[in-house]
Order: sequence, then C-alpha cells, then structure tokens
Amino acid sequence: MIWRILVVNTPLGWVCTLALAALGICQFASHTGQIVAALPYLLLLACPLMYLFMHCSHCCRYGKRECPLPARRPAGWPSLR
Repeated sequence: MIWRILVVNTPLGWVCTLALAALGICQFASHTGQIVAALPYLLLLACPLMYLFMHCSHCCRYGKRECPLPARRPAGWPSLR
C-alpha cells in the first residue's frame, strides 16, 4: 500500500504514466500489424476473464445467492444487497 502514496497524484506518478503512454504509442506505431492481428484473440480472451472476475459481483448485486467469495471485495466497499 505504501507504493500508492508514492505514486498516485505525485510528480513521479505523472512521469511514469506519461512514459508508459509514450511507450505504448511507439509500440502501436511500430507494431500496428501484430496488434491488429491479436485483437480478435484478445476479445475472445476477455470473455472468460470477465466471467471469472466479475461473476461474483453480478450474483451479489441482484440477490440471487450469497457471494461465495466475500474476501474478494476490498474493505470499506458498500454492501450491494
């Protein structure tokens, strides 16, 4: 947690964010063909990942059953019941 204090809303955080954005733009400019060719596979990979990581919040939100993984919610989040 200490890294959040050092990075979020600090000059170091802004420099890191801008550096990563610049690297991403350079990678996209030089490897556009590979990125475009990988997009269908990334979309197919997004479906099971969304199911895996977001299914619990869906069942809790609509009251279908108790959430089997209550530890996945960070402390301080409001109850969705």
